[in-house]
Amino acid sequence: MVLQLYLDWLSEPCRAVAILLLENNIEHQVHELGVIKGETHSDAYKQINPVGKVPAIVDDDFNLSESHTIMRYLCVSRNLPDHYYPNDIKQRARVDSWLDWHHTNLRQGAVRLIKANIYGPIKNLSQVTIDESRKEGDNILKSSLTFR
Repeated sequence: MVLQLYLDWLSEPCRAVAILLLENNIEHQVHELGVIKGETHSDAYKQINPVGKVPAIVDDDFNLSESHTIMRYLCVSRNLPDHYYPNDIKQRARVDSWLDWHHTNLRQGAVRLIKANIYGPIKNLSQVTIDESRKEGDNILKSSLTFR
């Protein structure tokens, strides 16, 4: 069975998984879901990912979510080149450390900027909420990149 990828193209973590699949010619079928439309909260999708988030994959009878976990799984299960996810435990730990840092730092700032600049106008958020989200996102990104 072909690997199934559930994603929303507006999501950077979804695009990261899709790029890994495409760059390595891994056969897959894309199922587009609209996060803004609430399509990740359907009963059918919650059978795939009970948390109702994207991305998620189904590989035969195995469901998996969280972009970094999916990418780690694909690297190992598809025996991708070592430069993606090294076999050496210390090098792999470094990759894991940066992946985790990304989610707890850069991603958090970026999410606030996306909320302000994309979702704000779509969902008619107040200008005060938009401005606060922009300021929070900017501050998180600046502090994340100082390494202090």
